Amino acid sequence: MNFKNIFGYSILKFNPEDYYQVVQKLHNANLILTYTLHGNSEDVFVNKDFNDYLIYKNVLYKSEGIKTTENSFFIFDLDTDQISETIFNNLKKHFSRKDDFSISSTENVSYIDGEKFIAKFHDIHLYEEDLFDCAIQVDKAYYEIEKMCLTTNARYNSQERRLLLPLRIKHNGVYLLNYVMVTIFKEGIISLQICVQDFVEKQLQLSESPPRYNSFDEVTFYKDKKHYYFDDYWEEETFENINIDGILAEYKKRIINLVNLDLISNDYFDSVSWGIGDYSAFKNPYNDYQAFFNRYKKNIGQFLFNSDKELVENFKEREEEILDSRIRSDKDLSFYCSTYSSVFSLRSERMAKLVETTVEELKSSPYYTDEYKRFASINFLIANLNFVKFYEMSFVKKYFLKDLLNQISESKSRNIKDYNRMIKQLNTVKFNYDKEVIFFTDGSPKTLYERILEKCNINDLEDKVENFLKLFKDDVQIIKDEKKNANELLLLSISSILTIVLGYTGLLNIFKTILGKENPNYVFYSIVVWGVLIVIIFILNIRRWILK
Repeated sequence: MNFKNIFGYSILKFNPEDYYQVVQKLHNANLILTYTLHGNSEDVFVNKDFNDYLIYKNVLYKSEGIKTTENSFFIFDLDTDQISETIFNNLKKHFSRKDDFSISSTENVSYIDGEKFIAKFHDIHLYEEDLFDCAIQVDKAYYEIEKMCLTTNARYNSQERRLLLPLRIKHNGVYLLNYVMVTIFKEGIISLQICVQDFVEKQLQLSESPPRYNSFDEVTFYKDKKHYYFDDYWEEETFENINIDGILAEYKKRIINLVNLDLISNDYFDSVSWGIGDYSAFKNPYNDYQAFFNRYKKNIGQFLFNSDKELVENFKEREEEILDSRIRSDKDLSFYCSTYSSVFSLRSERMAKLVETTVEELKSSPYYTDEYKRFASINFLIANLNFVKFYEMSFVKKYFLKDLLNQISESKSRNIKDYNRMIKQLNTVKFNYDKEVIFFTDGSPKTLYERILEKCNINDLEDKVENFLKLFKDDVQIIKDEKKNANELLLLSISSILTIVLGYTGLLNIFKTILGKENPNYVFYSIVVWGVLIVIIFILNIRRWILK
C-alpha cells in the first residue's frame, strides 16, 4: 500500500488595498468550505449549505438500496429528520446514484441464553464526506503547526487561510483524496495550494514522462458560479486528462470570476512538491532508512528534478546531488529540497500501529481494507503537512522576490519614486519572512525553514534583488545628475545671453561717464570691450560642454 501526494502551488496578485474585500468576497460567494477561527482550534467554520448537500446526497444514495449478490440486498435506514420531504423528492427526480461512495460495516455481538448473535450494520460513506473531513483535518493540522512555532504576527496579522470547495478526482477507477486551500496576504497576493493524493496498491513505479505533466483521468469541479447555494453543488463540470497545472489554472479562473477585483495570474511561477508514503514496509520492513532510500532514490530524483523515466534510469551521477538536497533524514522519514521542487518520504511503523488501533473493531469486516486505507491516507497527508507548511512559506517569499526582479527589469523610467517603492517592498519581505520574526522559539521548524531557503537558493535570490536595486539606485543617480547638468547648462546659457544683452548697455554707460558724452570714442571702446567679453563667454561655454 503506497501513497503519493502532489502539491500544486500558484499565485494570484491583487491590489493590497483590496485585501479585506477579497476575503469578504470569498465568504459571500460561499466558496469557502471550512476554516479555524483565530485563537481557538475548536471554533471551526463549516459551510452549512455544503453540509446540507452532503446530508441530502447521503439519504438519496441510501434510498435506492444496494444489491450485493444474486440473493443479497442491502436496505438502509433513512434518517429523514434533517431533510425536507419536498426537496428530497425533487432531487430524486433529477439525480441518481453514481459510484462516488463506499460501504462500511460494523458488527454488534450479543448473547441471548448463552447463544451468540451477530448483528451487522451497513452504511454508505460518500467520497465527498471524506473530502469534507480531509479539509477540516488539514485546517486543524495547519493551525496546530503554526501554534507550535509561529509568532502571533506571522499567524494572524498579515494573512488569512481558508479551505475551499474540493475537487472530485477519479484516476484508474479510484476516487482520490484532495483539498484546495488559499492563503490571502495583506501584501496583495493569494497563494493557492491544491493537494491530490494518489493511491498505488503495489510499489511506486517511475512514470514514462516527467511526473509534473502526468494527467488524471477525470477531474470534476463544482460548476463555475458567482455564488454557491445548496442547489449549485449538484451541478458539475468535468475535465478529462488534465494535469496539476491545468487544475490550478481552472481553479484560478473560478476565484478570479468570484472575486472580480482585477486579480492577476502568473502561471509561469507555478510550482509543485511531492510526498511518498510506503505502507508496504510495515509487513516487509526495510532494515534501515538506507535500504528505503535505495528502493526509492530514483522516484525521489524523478520528482525532485521532474525528469522522464529514460533520464532517471541512467543518472547514477545525480545520486550525490539527491543526497546533497536532503534536509532531514531519520529512521522513518526524509525531506529533500531543490530549486525546482521538494520531496517528503515516510515509512513509519508507529503510524501503522496508530491506524491499526483506530480501525481495530473493523478487522472482521469485509471493508476493513477500505477503512484502513482511509485512516492511513489522512495520517500520511497530515505528516506531510509538517514539511509542506514551511516549503509554502519559502514559495511565497520566492514569489515576492521574483516579482521585485520583474519590476526592476520592466521599469522603463528609472526614478526615485519607483526605487523607494521597491526598496520598501524588499524591506517588508525581509522583515515578514525573517526567521526571528516568524518563529518565537528555536527548534526543528526554524531549522527546517532555514535549510529550505538555502536549498531553494532563495537567500541567493534575495541578495540578487538587493544588488539589482543598488544598480537601479545608481541609474537613478546618473539620470538625476544628467538632468542637473542639463539644467545647469541651460541656466548658464541663459545667463550668458543676458550678460551679452545687458553687458553692452552697461559698458556704454560706463565709458560714457568716464569719457564724457561729448567724446565720440566712448562707443568704440564699449564695442571693443563688449566683443572681448562675448569671446570669453563663448570659450567658457564650449569648454564646459566638452567637459560634460
